[in-house]
Amino acid sequence: ILVDAPCSGEGTLRSSYKTYKMWNIKSVKNLSNIQKGLINSAIKILKPGGKVIITTPNCHGWGAYFFGQRWINWHVPYHRQFFSEKSINIVAEKAGLQTIKIRTITSSEWLHYQWIHLKMFPQKSTPSVFWSNRIQPKIFEKIWLYIFSLIHKFKFNHFITRFFDIIGLGDSKIYILEKK
Repeated sequence: ILVDAPCSGEGTLRSSYKTYKMWNIKSVKNLSNIQKGLINSAIKILKPGGKVIITTPNCHGWGAYFFGQRWINWHVPYHRQFFSEKSINIVAEKAGLQTIKIRTITSSEWLHYQWIHLKMFPQKSTPSVFWSNRIQPKIFEKIWLYIFSLIHKFKFNHFITRFFDIIGLGDSKIYILEKK
């Protein structure tokens, strides 16, 4: 069973003051209840030996450190809290599950978008060329887009993402849990 539960709260407080101001205990409790409900529903239909897969951005991966506040996975409201191995193990144990595998995985396509996002990051209150189809890129932005497409085409992004996944510092964590 693959559970795509919404994130619940405090993990991205360090990403910006705006994020900090958005966070409140009521929203955390509400989303936490949704998470619990989804996971409990999955566990009810899971047979012993059945597996649950949970994915979450890895705020301890290379991307979070390298890109800092401009890391593409800091995008609120989609990712508000990031699980640690310790927190996943606590949740799993309470739910009658055991963690059987943890690994990281990073899409090279996602890294391609990250480079573009980093270079095209707009000034405050200015729409992004990257996210808007209404804004035409300037000539230097078109050049950067071309350079990034070549980097991606020649698999440079793939090499980077596989390297960091091999050493466990990829951008996303995958937890495979098994029902006892």
